[in-house]
Amino acid sequence: MDIISVVIVAGGSGSRMGAAIPKQFLEIKGLPILFHTLILFDSIIEINEIIIVVPKDLKNSFMEKLENLGLQKKYKVKSGGKTRQESVKNGLSVIDPLSKKVLIHDGVRPFVKEEEIKAVISELDFFDGAVLGIPVVETIKKTDSQNLVSETISRENVFLAQTPQGFKTSILKKVHQWALEDGLVLTDDSALMENFGFGVKIVEGSRENIKITTPADLEFGEKLLSF
Repeated sequence: MDIISVVIVAGGSGSRMGAAIPKQFLEIKGLPILFHTLILFDSIIEINEIIIVVPKDLKNSFMEKLENLGLQKKYKVKSGGKTRQESVKNGLSVIDPLSKKVLIHDGVRPFVKEEEIKAVISELDFFDGAVLGIPVVETIKKTDSQNLVSETISRENVFLAQTPQGFKTSILKKVHQWALEDGLVLTDDSALMENFGFGVKIVEGSRENIKITTPADLEFGEKLLSF
């Protein structure tokens, strides 16, 4: 059987959004943001295993709390690295050897829709990678070192990348290894794939799929769960 995996990157211990605990463990409606994300992916029939990458210093306490969540799927918990890229690579190191497709998702994006996740998985039958993204609707300005506008960039065919980002597992593992050997660090896994010449398809997502990074995002998340 072909295995479909998801690596959920739960951020760094320094990412606290002004709170006493990391933002991924802040609560919305009485449950940590990360747990909302895990429950969603646990409900996706197509996914076989969940790998959760958490800050090393929080791993033990997190695993204790996780046991009470009652996840139905097979899951593993792995310590994160110094960068997001290193954290993803750590997660890939414990992936099922039979995994054919893997999704990489931000633990603080709990509002991605089931149909969007399934759409990314489906596109991997045709492409090496597929990522959620939303079209840019604002005018984009590029500035110089003094914040003077140097260029107005056309927004045609320009997207804001989201997660999950899906890939053929064997290829993603290779590009992470190549990046390590080359000392290359990029902002997301799609950029790594693009850098080494692999095709990545954009799947249109939704504006509700926010990455919770500010107190305003947290407030918006509370409102989303109220509907």
